[in-house]
Amino acid sequence: MRTLVAIAILLAGATALHAAEAPPVLVYPCERVAAPPVVDGRLDDAAWEKAALVSGFTYHDRRELVPVQTAFRVVYDAQALYVGVRCEEPLWQKMVPGAPGMRDTHGAVFGGEAIELFIDPKHNHSDYYQIAANSDATLFDGKGTDSAWNSRAKVATRISEGGWSLEIALPWTDFEVRPEPGLVIGFNVCRDRNIAPDKLWSTWAPIAANFHDPLRFGHLVLSATPEMIGRLGDEFRKGGLAGPIRVFAAEGFSGTTYLALAARSLETLEATLKELDSLRQQEKSPAVAAALAKRIAAAREMTAPIAVKVKGNQAFDAAEWVRADSQMQQLRLELEKAVWNARLEALLSGI
Repeated sequence: MRTLVAIAILLAGATALHAAEAPPVLVYPCERVAAPPVVDGRLDDAAWEKAALVSGFTYHDRRELVPVQTAFRVVYDAQALYVGVRCEEPLWQKMVPGAPGMRDTHGAVFGGEAIELFIDPKHNHSDYYQIAANSDATLFDGKGTDSAWNSRAKVATRISEGGWSLEIALPWTDFEVRPEPGLVIGFNVCRDRNIAPDKLWSTWAPIAANFHDPLRFGHLVLSATPEMIGRLGDEFRKGGLAGPIRVFAAEGFSGTTYLALAARSLETLEATLKELDSLRQQEKSPAVAAALAKRIAAAREMTAPIAVKVKGNQAFDAAEWVRADSQMQQLRLELEKAVWNARLEALLSGI
């Protein structure tokens, strides 16, 4: 039995889910604005200049960039959350502006050119909302898959050279939350492109396939600071998400944020290592104890370069962070399995 446990500890990495293979966990720091954008579909208000511009949409069913891209920005104030979206469209001259049609007409909205927003205001992966609009500003909304719910959203669209744009204001009163700094909101932007012969459904967040996938939505953080996001790592990973955390903000902000996240991850790893070391000290088998000691030493050696950067308060760039975060998440999974195996062995040995 002890030999089997020792083998399991040493080979834990072979069976753990590799964090590097998991989809990224997306985080968007959402700025508060003093003057909100005018909802007219033009995206030319000064308010948008404060917001990070995000693109990189992938196919809805695989992690591969789509050939026709979408970009968006998000800001907020005390009254509403504002989303501005720009859709590239090579066939834009075929788009004919029209008047908004009947609300919640499924075929009119989803059969044409449309943007779908998904909001999980309490970040509980269950009480989420869908608000969609087509290029004529016809609105479709629902709570989850229940289209009987209606929002008080205000939307406007505009077709121009090279594509079309959308602006939408989403009142906070629709979502029963207060827009306080640090609020984490599940969020995703999806696009239905039907104008081309080959229809295209794309997404910002790496969903499994269905747009209604709140576990894998990205995250908005209201009035976020780097330190605040660093403390929220566990909240972003709620539901078992193990991929690298990617922060969409100015590089200086992101670098400092990644440093704070790395410090938090190291604290979590160190707590696990201390528990594993305590179990090692209680282990009666010299062979198993030696295997545990070797695993602990290897873990500390692996994370030493990251610890040096954290101790020196050196900001991580995006590439460094993805490597470090993937490494630490994989190591965390391996160590947690090692702790579980050691606990189980201690329990069985007492029977």
